[in-house]
Amino acid sequence: MGKWFCLMFILIGCHLASAQQCKISGKIFDQNKKPIKDAFIFSKEDPSIGTVSNAKGQFLVRLESDADSLSFIVSHLGFYTKEQIIGCLSKEAEIILTPSAKELPSVQIDEKKQDKQISMQTIDARKYHELTTASGNFEALLFSRAGVQSRNELSSQFSVRGGNFDENLIYVDDIEIYRPFIVRSGQQEGLSFINPDMVQSVAFSTGGFEAKYGDKMSSVLDVKYKQVDSAMGAVSVSLLGLNAFLGTRSKNYKFRQIHGFRYRTNRYLLGALETSGDYVPNFLDYQTKLTYAFSDKFSIDVLANIATNTFGFKPQTRETNFGSIQQALRLTVFFQGEEKNRFNTTTSALTLNFKPTSHSQIRLIQSVFLSDEREFYDVLGQYRLSELEADLGSDDFGNETFTLGVGSFQNHARNQLNAAVYQTKLLYDVQVGKRSGIQTGLRFQTENINDVFKEWQLLDSSGYSLPFTLDSVGYQNPSLQAYQDFNATSFESSNNTLSNFRIQPFFQYNTLIKIDSNFIKLSAGVRAHYWSYNAQTIFSPRLQLKTIKNKKGMQYKLALGHYAQPAFYRELRDLDGALISDVKAQESFQVVLGVEKDLQIWQRPFILSSEVYYKHQWNLIPYYIDNVRIRYYPKQTAKGRTGGLDMHLFGQFVEGIDSWLSVSYLQTKEDISGDDYYVYYNDNGEIIRPFTNDKVVVDSNLIQPGFIRRPTDQRLSIGLFFQDFIPNNPRYKVHLNMLYGSRIPYGELLFRTRDTLEIAPYRRVDIGFSARLDPKEKKQNGFRVKSTWLTFEVFNLFGIKNTISYQWIKDINNTRWPVPNFLTDRRLNLKLRVEF
Repeated sequence: MGKWFCLMFILIGCHLASAQQCKISGKIFDQNKKPIKDAFIFSKEDPSIGTVSNAKGQFLVRLESDADSLSFIVSHLGFYTKEQIIGCLSKEAEIILTPSAKELPSVQIDEKKQDKQISMQTIDARKYHELTTASGNFEALLFSRAGVQSRNELSSQFSVRGGNFDENLIYVDDIEIYRPFIVRSGQQEGLSFINPDMVQSVAFSTGGFEAKYGDKMSSVLDVKYKQVDSAMGAVSVSLLGLNAFLGTRSKNYKFRQIHGFRYRTNRYLLGALETSGDYVPNFLDYQTKLTYAFSDKFSIDVLANIATNTFGFKPQTRETNFGSIQQALRLTVFFQGEEKNRFNTTTSALTLNFKPTSHSQIRLIQSVFLSDEREFYDVLGQYRLSELEADLGSDDFGNETFTLGVGSFQNHARNQLNAAVYQTKLLYDVQVGKRSGIQTGLRFQTENINDVFKEWQLLDSSGYSLPFTLDSVGYQNPSLQAYQDFNATSFESSNNTLSNFRIQPFFQYNTLIKIDSNFIKLSAGVRAHYWSYNAQTIFSPRLQLKTIKNKKGMQYKLALGHYAQPAFYRELRDLDGALISDVKAQESFQVVLGVEKDLQIWQRPFILSSEVYYKHQWNLIPYYIDNVRIRYYPKQTAKGRTGGLDMHLFGQFVEGIDSWLSVSYLQTKEDISGDDYYVYYNDNGEIIRPFTNDKVVVDSNLIQPGFIRRPTDQRLSIGLFFQDFIPNNPRYKVHLNMLYGSRIPYGELLFRTRDTLEIAPYRRVDIGFSARLDPKEKKQNGFRVKSTWLTFEVFNLFGIKNTISYQWIKDINNTRWPVPNFLTDRRLNLKLRVEF
């Protein structure tokens, strides 16, 4: 570790400064002197320096400063943001926040109401800028949270508690966000929608969320963009791209605007893959949010996003070593051809906000999502599969000793998809009495999708196309020869058009119940979903209970309800490209029990959160995952069961700076209808396989798999985000992010049913070393520079080869070998970020 510190210091060209160590501590209260939990407090000069208050409202911040007093920003959902000057040598500061008139009773019922929603956990969005992440996407902030799984550093996709990527809801300013449909790999994916520089607050639920959220079965990520009160901006430059952000307001505070631009290229990262070639990834994104307040009662918001993600690739060679010590193998491939992909998306929304009274609010949201996607590739590969010398004492150790097979394959695709999703949403919130509130809404959505899907693969082993097509030998008169089809190894072709609408109303009642001296927050609601494509209507009642944290720092939570997920386009498309019309909504009944405890460890504040959950599922659509592409089997259904335990420890592992550790265990299985199969035996008792010499069947056995592991059955997940700084000098920091995920099953339904293949555990450590370069506040060109940070990053610190998927190769005996597709190796990055 000391070598990495030395390398960082050489790169940044800085030396330790002998500035004063300033310790800021205090408590945050509301107007009734009740402590406020999860309030953000951070330095105005450097927003990256800050922390979150605990259940007693306490906070502690350490920083370097020569000043006698410093200005801090304090914010919390449901309260006005406050700026307060705190002296370095003063005793504990008392900060009192004023309830915001903009917030509704469901957010701030009375002095006991501290959380915005019962089921949501608040995440400090500013921690993203301290995170070392290869993808550059905001969702990476979730990957080390309890219950969240991610196995691809190039992708923003994640699974939660046994669900897949399609089971997560993402909202930005109450607008549901969609992603491209036909992306198949992380290197194609590019930038996700959320712009980290524009984020004000984040709420996240891993299950048991309220009825006001949509119809998905796993999680909700609720993001709010900034409403700036003063001019601000930021610029980030690294070897992987550029980010720029600017926010301003008018003098009378009526008009506010924020703009974000992002450019990213993963060419440097993709150079660490085993397939060498010419990678040309270019990802561009521009977003803006405009707000105008006509009066205290009426305002208008405009949110717009334009994203262009292009990916080109001309592969040249690949060499992959795999297998075991007993049988080490090598695949060598020489390529011809190229891949050209384009994913252009546009999201725009208009929101009208009206407050008829101080206790009610009406919001009308009209949004549009447009996607123009194209995936073209023609790639020819000629391969050699060899066995390697595994004897450590041999002079030929590691060299090829025997050729198991040679052949070629050709992959071809001409896939194009155009989608348009239009939403109209009406939301109404009103306070009922002192401690209660009602939230209700209606959403109408139309979907128009045109999909031209055409791809095939031809596999040729030892000069023979598989499957083999007869030749014309022996036919002197060609007219007498019977017509023969040319059979590709796989062929999928379709031209689909889908046009439908959905109606989704919901009603939710929130209240605060007092029992003796204890308070319990209750949320009860129901939502419905009608889909015109299959004329199915689903009702989903949901209930959440959560106690106010008592004097011992204990808090309890119960959530239960019905969660349904009507199919979207991907779930309808079969493996051959055809749409299946009679697909019913996937449904589940979920129960979540949770407890949270304030702890003192090493005389520092910690919060330990634990949740146990169970999901009973039916009408599930089986699927398999190939990289980030999900392929469904809509002709089949399954019933499932998922259960697990999530534990999350948050606190100051190092005094004055926040870190966290998460440990999750889950088990998710499904019983697929019609998955029975026969195993056939010959006279020697051998199972008859394609390479078996004696294929005469003398006996058979019916196999009924029953409950099998789902593709996301990652039993153990561990996530660690750890921060440290040089003693007496917090200008120099270390940020470490570690992820571990145990083995998961892999393959199409046939292979999962027979439990024949697993992906090895996912293990990754990323580390960053940051130095603040501006010792004092400066003004440049009229702008006040708040902070300048230079960060040296090491992606995949230990150079572990993680597997994302497999490529199937056949040898001369027609045996299929799964060749692992590895993710990125170790890479270094240098990043400069300036905030003003």
